[in-house]
Amino acid sequence: EVDKRTKVVVTFTQGGQLRAVDDTGNLEMFVVAFDELLEARPELGELGVDILDEQVSWTSFGERMLRHRDVKLRNLLLDRTVLAGVGPIYADEILHAAGLRPDRAVSSLSTQEIRRFYRAVVETLHESAKHRGVTASDGQYSDLTGKPGGWTDELQVFERDGKACRRCRSVVVKVRQGGKPVYLCEDCQV
Repeated sequence: EVDKRTKVVVTFTQGGQLRAVDDTGNLEMFVVAFDELLEARPELGELGVDILDEQVSWTSFGERMLRHRDVKLRNLLLDRTVLAGVGPIYADEILHAAGLRPDRAVSSLSTQEIRRFYRAVVETLHESAKHRGVTASDGQYSDLTGKPGGWTDELQVFERDGKACRRCRSVVVKVRQGGKPVYLCEDCQV
């Protein structure tokens, strides 16, 4: 049975399928030789590092960060030219794991905080991937088998406003930054 959100199904002769599911109506697919990819889609050359795919040292990561000294941490996480694949859920969770406020500028971080931030990025993204990602309250994400992401129950702050912080028991709050909702614990995140 193919879900109505499934736009393309590739069935492999050795078994299994690859399905392209489009919840947003923005799905775009094309076939191109790998060596012609950047010519066909130049914007892909502008993508930042993919922590799940590339080994990046914390010093290299810190150097990349410091190129954006005046940028707020959450905005840095959401900038796809810096980091690929980080959206609002992961940004809030990474910042909580690092114990850093979303509105702090990159230039305000100490070396120790940059190292902690790097570790939070790596660990958060790897843990989420290990558990098949996150399905937020909008229900727009499911894994390849059609199941919701298994890391949803592990969320520390995202969409948990009014609930106790799992680290310090203070209340998680929802604030706005750049007109967008941001979830954080004001006691844990400095």
